[in-house]
Amino acid sequence: MKENMVKSLVKKGTEIPLRRITVKMTAVQTVQLCDFVCKNTLKLFKALDIPQDFLNPHPSTWENNNDFIESRKRIQNLKVVNDAAERGISLIQTFNGILTNQEEQKQYLLQVVEQHGQKYPNPNRSTLND
Repeated sequence: MKENMVKSLVKKGTEIPLRRITVKMTAVQTVQLCDFVCKNTLKLFKALDIPQDFLNPHPSTWENNNDFIESRKRIQNLKVVNDAAERGISLIQTFNGILTNQEEQKQYLLQVVEQHGQKYPNPNRSTLND
């Protein structure tokens, strides 16, 4: 798998990388990790200041490579968060106690928030100004 991933690093990626990958349900059984790797993947290495030299030798030697060992530690210690979801939860918890104690009104508020999210899926300032 690692060999295939390294080979995939030469595949041309999209000019504007997708924020979310979508996979057809019919392809879920056959898609592999290397199918998601392309030149754009190297941007992660640059963003995290990870040396790429360990990619040149065969993956069987990586376990003895200090750059690989340090890079793996760095990646494993990353905290993955869903900022949009966390902000939404925080907002609803704050408003939940302030606005109303009536269950019907709380449900309506949730529906309004959901509709707003569907109407404005990209909540950047530039998008909202349009």
